[in-house]
Amino acid sequence: FFFFNKIVKMKNNYYDAFIPSIALGKKPIKLISNSYSLVQPYRIKKINRFSGHSLLFSGSVMSGGISNDFKKEISSTLLRELMEDQEKVKNPFESLSPSNRRIISVLIFASSVLSGWVLTPSRSKWVSLGVSFLAGSVAFWAIKKFNKTNTFGVQEKLIKIFGDCSDNEAIEKELTLVKKEFALPSTEIRLEILKLYKKLLSFFLRDTKINLEEVDELIRFKSIFNISAQEIGECHYEFAKDLYKDYIVMLERRDSVESNTTVNKFFFLSDRLFALDSKKGYQYESSRIRKIFIFSQDTVEKTCTEISLNLYQKAILSFLEDGIFQNQRLVDVQKTLGITDQEQTQIHLKFFNKKIQDSITKDDGFSPEEKNTIENTRKLLNIPDSTSKQALSEQAGPLFCSDVISILKEINSDTTDSQYSAFAQSLVLKKNSLLLASEIVPEYFLLGVKKTAEELIQQILKNLRFQKKDDINVQVETLVNLSKRSIELFELVDQDKKKVLESSLSINLDNIGSQFSSKELNQLYKFYLEISLSEQPSLTVTSEKEKVWETLSNLLSLSSKETEENYRLVATPIFREKVKKALKKEEFSSEEKKQIEILENSLKLDQNICSIIKTSAYREILEGAIEDGKILNQDDLTKLNQIRVFLSLKWENVQNIHDTISEPIFKKSVLEAMGATGIIPSNYWQGLENLRKRLLLTENKSKEILYKCVKEKLKTIFEKALIENKKKNSPQNNDPKDSGDDPTVSKGAGTALGIEAGDSSGNQLFNLIDLYFRNQIFIENEEVFSENKRNSLKGMSGRSEVQVSSKSKPNFSYPVTLRGQFDEKNLNEMYRQYLVDCFSAKLQSEKRRLFNNLDKLGPILGLTPPQINSIHSNVGVVIYQKYLSQALSKGFLDQSDNTFLLNIQATLSMDSTKCSEIVKEGKRSAVNFKVEQIFASPNVNSDRVSEMRKLAYQFGIDLKNDLGVSLEQRSKMFRVEIDSGIERGQITNESQNLIKEIQNGFGLEDDVSKKILLDCITTRCEGHLVNAIASLRRGVDKEVINELEKMVSFGNLLPNKTQTSIGSKNEKTQLLDLFQSYSSEINSDGKFEEKLQLLKLMLDI
Repeated sequence: FFFFNKIVKMKNNYYDAFIPSIALGKKPIKLISNSYSLVQPYRIKKINRFSGHSLLFSGSVMSGGISNDFKKEISSTLLRELMEDQEKVKNPFESLSPSNRRIISVLIFASSVLSGWVLTPSRSKWVSLGVSFLAGSVAFWAIKKFNKTNTFGVQEKLIKIFGDCSDNEAIEKELTLVKKEFALPSTEIRLEILKLYKKLLSFFLRDTKINLEEVDELIRFKSIFNISAQEIGECHYEFAKDLYKDYIVMLERRDSVESNTTVNKFFFLSDRLFALDSKKGYQYESSRIRKIFIFSQDTVEKTCTEISLNLYQKAILSFLEDGIFQNQRLVDVQKTLGITDQEQTQIHLKFFNKKIQDSITKDDGFSPEEKNTIENTRKLLNIPDSTSKQALSEQAGPLFCSDVISILKEINSDTTDSQYSAFAQSLVLKKNSLLLASEIVPEYFLLGVKKTAEELIQQILKNLRFQKKDDINVQVETLVNLSKRSIELFELVDQDKKKVLESSLSINLDNIGSQFSSKELNQLYKFYLEISLSEQPSLTVTSEKEKVWETLSNLLSLSSKETEENYRLVATPIFREKVKKALKKEEFSSEEKKQIEILENSLKLDQNICSIIKTSAYREILEGAIEDGKILNQDDLTKLNQIRVFLSLKWENVQNIHDTISEPIFKKSVLEAMGATGIIPSNYWQGLENLRKRLLLTENKSKEILYKCVKEKLKTIFEKALIENKKKNSPQNNDPKDSGDDPTVSKGAGTALGIEAGDSSGNQLFNLIDLYFRNQIFIENEEVFSENKRNSLKGMSGRSEVQVSSKSKPNFSYPVTLRGQFDEKNLNEMYRQYLVDCFSAKLQSEKRRLFNNLDKLGPILGLTPPQINSIHSNVGVVIYQKYLSQALSKGFLDQSDNTFLLNIQATLSMDSTKCSEIVKEGKRSAVNFKVEQIFASPNVNSDRVSEMRKLAYQFGIDLKNDLGVSLEQRSKMFRVEIDSGIERGQITNESQNLIKEIQNGFGLEDDVSKKILLDCITTRCEGHLVNAIASLRRGVDKEVINELEKMVSFGNLLPNKTQTSIGSKNEKTQLLDLFQSYSSEINSDGKFEEKLQLLKLMLDI
């Protein structure tokens, strides 16, 4: 130990520690300075204890008990230290009492004034008075300087008040006397009180042990001197700053953790004092001191809580050791330490359980003294009765349960009633000695039964590994009767709770097997069944056995399905062996049959299981009879029928066996009858029917076998067809073609449609159909429908009658198809190729043969109606388009063309709407081709325009809406055709119908047509006039007359002056004269005068 008062002469003491400094700006600042500031005034005694713990968890411990002289010890210690400090002060004046110091001060002051008056050399009164005043002032200043407040006296009075007084009124009187005695104001007194509080706090921090009375004394000091929460917080804050300086220095000492424990204790004491403040005040003051030490809130709170809990537990131990069982004192401790109700409950339960555990003995339970101690402990800790009973049951219940297990192991089938009574009496005594409540007894009795059952199962499973039949049989019997024996025993223990135990026992024991392996439990149950059945020579299952099996199944937690399965696995081999032995004797007598029936009823096997065993035995005999492909003879059939009757099997029970076993033989025969072609000759059918009967096959099964054989042949033929089609379409077998040609069309193929024909003479698909129908695989159903026909009545004009007639047509269904055997893409492609072959056949007989089988091929291939219709539609489109391209090349479709197209549509069941669209599209293409030809040439030919327009009119094609010909193109063609018609005389003033026809043909509006017509006439008139003047100037009269006639023909449609600047008036007169001179030639139609007048108008003459 060392004391800080030994080093008071040192200005700064850092205990040989390294003092780091951090430069902030330009001036280094010491992290620790004036560490002696905490030491000197409060004299904290340092104790070297090395615990090696971390800062806030350095093992705070408590003092060993509560001392009655604690208050006197504190007061005497503080007074002694105060006296020691007072002796060290060199100024004796400060050690005087306040009254003596006042008397001495007055005498000094009076002496100074008097000496100043007497000793003054001058005899002047005023000078003497001045000197006296000056001397008195100096004396007063000196007295004031050396006459300081006697703080030791104030501290001494305050310590005595703290140690002796407890009454608030007495304390107030004592404080008033201190103020008067030392002539101190209230503020000075408060400062001394706070200074004393810090001394008290430092006194408690000298020892790292934490005493509950230290908290009480600090709280009492606060209450005695009426210190506010704010003043407490400020004291602790100032103390924490000084403590931190000392702590940071001591932290450098590796071999000491004393500072840790001191800081822990300081934080705890501060926490208890701050807890007296409001919530906000507590948070504020706590955070202030935490920030000084840079500690987190969680760490500090956890440390304070641990210290409080340790102190509270120590207080409980102290109360129990001193025999104090007053709960109110414990409540006061709880409030002082800030223990929550939840924490208090946990601690109380922990101590109560520990007390029970320490007091109880396995054999005798609780002694009377221990019972009394437990009751007092319960009162001290204020444990409720329900909680106390529960705690007692948790500690004492397992001991009671252990006795139950021991007794149940001793009980067996030979146990007498007197022994039952003795066992029950021992359990009652045990219950009373363990203080077990009556309502708890069934629970632990049930637990004992359950554990006994678990141990029995474990022993049985262990014996099962070594196949100990006798031990297993005895243990299973004990396990099964455990419930009954437990109820009989408990009835003697507590008759009133018997029903409670019975209801709980059935629930708990039924689930006891859930904690064991399901596989092992099933093996155990099956093994016990084998033992049980082996005990019965007649293999009779009695009701007692069934009850035992049911109880064991429930105890092992086996489901009904598992129970049934285990019984089936055990009983089935027994029944099977009996059936095999009976059949091996080949004595199919009624007695043997009756024995099998008796065994079947005795084992209570399910009828389906028995039937399966019998049919299995029948199957083995049948397999032996037809081994190596042997066909059954009449003796075999007779024997099999006897066995069937002997085993009470119906024919439907064994029919499936015959179908399965005889299938390979019948299939082999069918394939042999088919041969290479796959077609069964007609004389073979009866032989196959006879074979079916000898093999006892059903007709449905024989058909199924036949269908399988047919399907195999169909697959072979179709595979050949695929190979041939692949070879035909291979590149080396094809002629060079343009990449843009239709792959289904061959130039110069020799057929009417130009579709490439396949090799129909070797068409495998036709062979496919032929095999199907010659073997009569199809199923023919007759479909009846009604047909209405309207006939006119003779002699009754406009009258008719409707005649209804019924007709029928065959409808085939196809039980065997290739659907699923090949890729649908290949099936579709082969059907499409066959359809192409139908249309491309050159000979009518061949074409007819192919078409007749077309509706059969699709179903045989397994194609659905939508797939067939899709292929028909695709091929039909190609045929339609090719035929239309040929027929429309002549510019029209006649009756034969329409008939042919209708035949294609009907044959392929094509949609009429789609066919109409194809025809219309062909017509559009033909007209569009004509339009493209017209504009392909630099000069638009009027004849081509007229031909195109008439073709569009005939086909019903609208150039604007159907082809989308632009207005510019239509206007141009309209002008060309109008120009040609006028020039040729087809359009005149009297005959203008052609204009309207041309206008409608090109789909032009009236205003557009009029504008084009006016522009055409005006332009042509001006052009012909210019040409006529030019010919006049050259002197070519014939050309002049020709041009004038053309001009007149155009002007006839629109009589008007010709607006042109070419030609003078004289030249126009010459033209008129020349026109008149050729009157005889021009007047061929007798309209010369009209033409002459029109010419004058146009020439403006």
